[in-house]
Amino acid sequence: MYKNILVINLLHIGDLLMATPLLRTLRFNYPDARITLLADAKIDGMVRFNQHIDELISVDKKGYHNKLGNYLKLIADIRRRNFDLVVNLHPNERSSALAAFSGGKKIVGYSSPGLGILFDHLVKNRNFDPKSKNSPDIIHQAREHLRMLEKTLGITKVDDAGLEMWLDQETEDSARLLWCAEFGTQPFPVVGFNTGASWTTKRWTAEGFAAVGDQLLERGYGIAFFGGPMDRESVQEILALMKHSDHPRVAIFTGRVTLLELAGLIRKCAVFLTNDSGPMHVAVAQKAPVVAIFGPSNVVSFAPYDKRAIIVTAPDITCRPCGIHQCDHHSCMKGIKPEVVLDHILALAGKISLLPRPAVFFDRDGVLNIDKEYLCRSEDFEWLPGAVDAIRFFNDRGFYTFVVSNQSGVARGYYKEQDVRVLHNWMNRELAKQGAHIDAFYYCPHHPTAGELPYRRDCNCRKPAPGLIMDALGEWNVDRENSRLIGDRGSDIAAAEAAGIKGYLFRTDEQSLLEFVKEKMRSD
Repeated sequence: MYKNILVINLLHIGDLLMATPLLRTLRFNYPDARITLLADAKIDGMVRFNQHIDELISVDKKGYHNKLGNYLKLIADIRRRNFDLVVNLHPNERSSALAAFSGGKKIVGYSSPGLGILFDHLVKNRNFDPKSKNSPDIIHQAREHLRMLEKTLGITKVDDAGLEMWLDQETEDSARLLWCAEFGTQPFPVVGFNTGASWTTKRWTAEGFAAVGDQLLERGYGIAFFGGPMDRESVQEILALMKHSDHPRVAIFTGRVTLLELAGLIRKCAVFLTNDSGPMHVAVAQKAPVVAIFGPSNVVSFAPYDKRAIIVTAPDITCRPCGIHQCDHHSCMKGIKPEVVLDHILALAGKISLLPRPAVFFDRDGVLNIDKEYLCRSEDFEWLPGAVDAIRFFNDRGFYTFVVSNQSGVARGYYKEQDVRVLHNWMNRELAKQGAHIDAFYYCPHHPTAGELPYRRDCNCRKPAPGLIMDALGEWNVDRENSRLIGDRGSDIAAAEAAGIKGYLFRTDEQSLLEFVKEKMRSD
């Protein structure tokens, strides 16, 4: 019976998560053992709170431990721990050397050539062998690990609950605030988009993602873009192709969140649309419904480890799975039709049946915050008394809450549209901390005489024109008859009247916004 076990897995996100059934099975078979996991420091958050390990050793592969002296110190530290069982889960040289020189009483698993002589029981993993990894009789990588335990340790009792990943409360809270800042307490399903992948050839086309995104938005769904900093460019390419890229139900988390926050956000998605990638396996570990797009990689070995997942491949492509990273024709991805992907998403997400809800439209400067000329920075922003409470008041009563504001500072060159969006996102994060939210922000960046083209023009969105309100009415299922606008200028009220909703003129020097809205609600 083993009492001190070391498991080595220094690979990527998906590989690390596919090792979690093995960790659970080791705990099931050796309940009193101390189990230590050695993982890459860059992604160790994926297993930091794993309930089946007692200790996590983080290896900075490309930093501190990339120096020979520090690497040898790591081996020496491992040897001092006197492991009686060492399990290596990848045959690369770094992992194999750590296992081979670990001093473990018994060393099992996969190894690179030469170092395997120091293993007690060596197993060949066909998924890592270029000559056989596409063979029809291979099995999923997670199951391959479990089979390795049977071959090397005689373990036949498997406790397989699928891929597992736990989050701490701090991450849960952070993900909730991030989500609320983008979507509020949304009454619509949100579909997550993971557009990146480690190989260029594993990425579905930008045109495909754009087409599916537009169709989902037109049907009333929300979209959340995910991925790391390296995926920002591909997301921008997709948004440039979309008709509705500026839709208020579009959120971009790409490059903005940690791996743990990514997991917490994916958990909130109705469906997760993804290429074959690390986030795909994160979604599986979070039990999210997955639609996975596969091209050059092997579906059998690395598919979502979840029977509910839907895998989409191009029909009649004889060259896949090829496993190559560069391709001139990319037929396996270009052959996947957006309408096929959309049908699978809709099947998992379910139908949307939203009843109309009344809305409240707030002007921003002078209603929600102190009116400082051409405000664009969060450090200059000051909520007016009762503003947050007034927003929460309408949130609690089931109203949509919108902000409609003229932002001619963009036309005048004082700040950019991105600055406006950053401030609005900050406002919603601050509101989320206090249990409130704005469902969408609409603003007009134009002015009829100031600035340069394309912002210097007459438009239908600058109040007193009703364009901003009409945009919201067209994008949300709003009960117009019972909706209201609260503004501090005659142009606000004129816009409301032109859109066919009630308008109330608010004076900041008379009462707080909360007192004002309560009074108006009582009098209606």
